[in-house]
Amino acid sequence: MARDSSRPWPGEMAGAVFKLYRATLHLQELQREIAAYLSSQPHSTALYLDASGRKYLLKGHLSHEPPEMLPLIVGDCLQNMRVSLDHLAWALAELGGKEPPRNTAFPIYIDEDAFHDQTKGGVLSARSGLGKMRALPKEAQTIIEGLQPYHGEDPSMHPLWVLNEYSRIDRHRTLSIMYSLSDYTDFEIGKIDDAGNYAEITNDEIDDLGLASGNFYDGTELLWFTLKRPEKNVRVKYHSPLYIAFGQRYISVGDPLERLSEIYDHIQDVILPKFEKFF
Repeated sequence: MARDSSRPWPGEMAGAVFKLYRATLHLQELQREIAAYLSSQPHSTALYLDASGRKYLLKGHLSHEPPEMLPLIVGDCLQNMRVSLDHLAWALAELGGKEPPRNTAFPIYIDEDAFHDQTKGGVLSARSGLGKMRALPKEAQTIIEGLQPYHGEDPSMHPLWVLNEYSRIDRHRTLSIMYSLSDYTDFEIGKIDDAGNYAEITNDEIDDLGLASGNFYDGTELLWFTLKRPEKNVRVKYHSPLYIAFGQRYISVGDPLERLSEIYDHIQDVILPKFEKFF
């Protein structure tokens, strides 16, 4: 994740590089905070049985929520990475020898028409991507256009679009941090017999089996099932490697360490090297 220190960056790109480096410090802090929270064993499970004696519900409980600082650290990391690209755009614009226009920025668009938006008179609109980089060298503009998320297979999950959207959200409201269930959940339903031995309850003895996914909160229904006949001492072995996710309004875009590292690597390894030749 950290750049090769033996590789010199041009001085004119220092603003972009230093902002990006600052993001690595936030990532390191985030890693420490998440590891400490997960190691604190914040969750437990409990099995509930209804009055029929056959319907079971496994619920998850949280003893304490993720630290309130986590969304702030994620936001700071996003902001530094987003600003690093704007510093790059400004440095490119200054190559023309004039003070760049105030709206000079590194554009990030998910819609190609919006990137090329024009007024009715055929002039680039102020909200267009091309309008934000009109002071940049033409070759640099071409490179930036080629980097746009709308060229990707899944534009909504492109590293630059996630960066743009969630740094924008962070400027107006606190990002959501969620304790989430893994897609790799294992469970087994069994019972303790009169001799004290554990025996698995097979699928043909179970009706209406359901398994939850998504966010884990206090009282989350994790697993539910109905036995065809009542059994004594039913047990559930349940394991889901829970993790911290981030997003907005309970919509997760994934593990912040993975997503932010992906964005960082994309900027450092894909974007910045394309512009070294200009300086």
